[in-house]
Amino acid sequence: MKKIIFLFLFIFINIAFAEAQERERFALLNNSPMADSPPWRGFNRVKGIKDTDLKAIAVNKENPDIIYVGSKFIYRTEDGGENWQEVFTLPAMAEVNFLLVDGNAIYAATENGLFKSDDAGKNWQRIFKGRDEENNVFCLNLDKQNNLIYLGTQKGLFRSKDGKSWQRSKGKLGDAEIYRLKVDPEDPNTIYTVSDEGFFKTDNQGRNWRKAFVISKIAEEEAEEEEEPADRLNDLAIAQNVLYLVGKDILLRSKDKAETWQEMDKWVLRGADIRSIIVAGSKIFLGTDRGVFTLHAACSTPHAPGIKNEQQESKKEAEGNWKEIYVGLPSLDVRKIALAGDDLWAITEKGVFKLEAKNQEEKEIEKDKEVSLKQKIFELFAHEPSIREVQEKAIEYAEVHPDKIKRWWRLSAKRAILPKFSVGVDGNKDITSSDSIWGSTSKEFYHTGPDDKTVYDKFGWDVSLTWDLGDLIWSDAQTSIDVRSRLMVQLREDILDEVTRTYFERKRLKIELFLSPPKDEQRKIEKELRLEELTANLDALTGGWFSENIADATDNQCNQWHQCSQCFYEKTISN
Repeated sequence: MKKIIFLFLFIFINIAFAEAQERERFALLNNSPMADSPPWRGFNRVKGIKDTDLKAIAVNKENPDIIYVGSKFIYRTEDGGENWQEVFTLPAMAEVNFLLVDGNAIYAATENGLFKSDDAGKNWQRIFKGRDEENNVFCLNLDKQNNLIYLGTQKGLFRSKDGKSWQRSKGKLGDAEIYRLKVDPEDPNTIYTVSDEGFFKTDNQGRNWRKAFVISKIAEEEAEEEEEPADRLNDLAIAQNVLYLVGKDILLRSKDKAETWQEMDKWVLRGADIRSIIVAGSKIFLGTDRGVFTLHAACSTPHAPGIKNEQQESKKEAEGNWKEIYVGLPSLDVRKIALAGDDLWAITEKGVFKLEAKNQEEKEIEKDKEVSLKQKIFELFAHEPSIREVQEKAIEYAEVHPDKIKRWWRLSAKRAILPKFSVGVDGNKDITSSDSIWGSTSKEFYHTGPDDKTVYDKFGWDVSLTWDLGDLIWSDAQTSIDVRSRLMVQLREDILDEVTRTYFERKRLKIELFLSPPKDEQRKIEKELRLEELTANLDALTGGWFSENIADATDNQCNQWHQCSQCFYEKTISN
């Protein structure tokens, strides 16, 4: 039992260390001018709202300068957040869960029912009041073509044609917690709903529902055993006939109306609670408990373990990375995001924040700076060996190339064909000698006769060739090769991991020194020593080949910043 605990602890520490390294790399790239310049200036706190603990935001699509936010009060701005006015105070100190704007009509889903204003917030009336948990309204959506209102509560899904009489949905959704509702813009008869029972879909205005996705029961049981909150679905979005579904550690999309799902790349979002999603053109925005992230939609590579594998489609799509939008955002606990024109809004535990888009002139200046800096970064490493070259040299130096294993197998196969050859020699030469004695019977006289000799002389040899036909199928040598192959593969992977880690750590350090060289002399020396240490590590892994190649390059290209650290700093400071 102790061994199992130590094993899990070891795995957890390694995973945590790897993720920490990844976060460090991510932060370095995103905090440096080397990263792609974002099209925004940064988040700014919105002033004029006395509440900070806000939960809901809605934008008027006809005029994106008109925005509503809510908590225990509902606020309205007509000038993109410059000025705010309080338009509604909720009764019984209830809180707003969700806001929806349809022209001058505003719907407020609250803990105390559903409220509506038909005159831009001047007058309000409650149009839905449920019993007990039904009164806690989480969300709503409109089917304007069929004049239907769909309402999601803590205790069931409701539908109304006139906003006065309400009909509870049948089946599981009649008692489920409904978190989000979406009417398909292409087909209003199709509605999607996110609930605690899973993801449901209807093709007939809610008369019949079928489950289109559910979180694995195994995942829920594992979460309960670990005393952690189970994964849950939070939000969905529809754009260009593509359906997106998000939740705690969940980021899925469907291109066939929820028939099949593909898991999208999450990278730094592993384990994150994704609470809100917006898809605008080719951009995807996520509001999570780790901040706001964005991704170019065409760059998302789907992965589908246990769901669906679109390998052919994945090859056509470029690999993309989620980028965090963090400048000016003091809280990473983002509850809801919204897009108003080109500006992104975020509702957090510390208030409302607005991410303003840069104007065209600012974008052009940033673009010129980015191109110039990228060119300098390219020149910084232009004459250094690539990671592939360093890996190959490390494998060659350690004599763990895969061809070595192939050679073992070839020799083993030839050995089974060749016979065992043996030569034997046998020789025997022996001489037997005896004397004959005769004489008289008298005691005084006897005679010794001549020697009696017998000679034996034998010699022989033999040659033998033997085959063990069983060796053609399997032999002890092949078992030995299997063992050595596994050890060699593990050693090669360890070497490649060490080379890759050291190579890119050295590269990151050089970029860091180039972008922001230390002003403190001691700090500068520490950085220089670390750079030399990483170079020495690569030399140890390649038998000195790495430094030799850098030296060859610096002999001809000293001005490219990859010779000695003193020259590197002089060139860096001069620029």
